[in-house]
Amino acid sequence: MSEKRKKGRPPNEGKDELKEILYERLEHHLRTCEIPHISIFISQNLDLILEYGYESAKLFLYDNEDFSTLLKAAKHKRIGTMLEGIVNGTKNVTGCIFALKQDGFRDYQEHAVVKKNYSKKDLKEKTLDELREEIRLRTK
Repeated sequence: MSEKRKKGRPPNEGKDELKEILYERLEHHLRTCEIPHISIFISQNLDLILEYGYESAKLFLYDNEDFSTLLKAAKHKRIGTMLEGIVNGTKNVTGCIFALKQDGFRDYQEHAVVKKNYSKKDLKEKTLDELREEIRLRTK
């Protein structure tokens, strides 16, 4: 019969040791992976986290302030790599766009519609700042 784990608050002993181990592994993951995925990192280290008595590896990482810098760095590296791959044509564009949408990017653009036609005389008399202000007021 399998041994049931106790539910409730995880034990405090070993928490600092686990933080150190995971911090080093996450740094290594960031250095070695072209596109770092936290879900892959969690799946690779799930046994270790469960061994220390924590039921949720994701919560352990995201609730610890010690990991916030590395998690942000992973997100920025992933976004930068995907955007660079789209521009250079080295990555699958559809896959990158899907992944970027998961990170909060949107694929629509807002266009301001200005209905006034300016004559050449109007454009010569007005400064660029005046034209921008007029467009800004019309689009509200």
